[in-house]
Amino acid sequence: MLRAYYNHVRSFENTLVTKFFGLHCVKLAGANQKKVRFVIMGNLFCSDHFIHRRFDLKGSSLGRTTDKPQTEIDEYTILKDLDLNFIFRLQKHWYQEFQRTSRQGLRFSRAGKHYGLQSFGGCTF
Repeated sequence: MLRAYYNHVRSFENTLVTKFFGLHCVKLAGANQKKVRFVIMGNLFCSDHFIHRRFDLKGSSLGRTTDKPQTEIDEYTILKDLDLNFIFRLQKHWYQEFQRTSRQGLRFSRAGKHYGLQSFGGCTF
């Protein structure tokens, strides 16, 4: 799987598949000396544009709404599939590029039987 992931990310620079930059382990100093493991991933939300809404999309409807009341939702709230109530209108070229990139990620996911694929997205108004 790692080789296929590496090849996919190298072949498709603008992939929507999460980019992983490293898996690390550090040992804490002191009496405990506990090992802490962490992953460094690319940040989809690193942008010059202010992100008004953030979504974690899994392609499911079961339990896929946020538990916050509408009045408490802000730009840091992670919304879910059923909270996505926007209609997106993209220029034809952007739409085609989004479709192409989505298909590439889906082909990668299916080829490796990684059906737990999810998407993260943000909206700026």
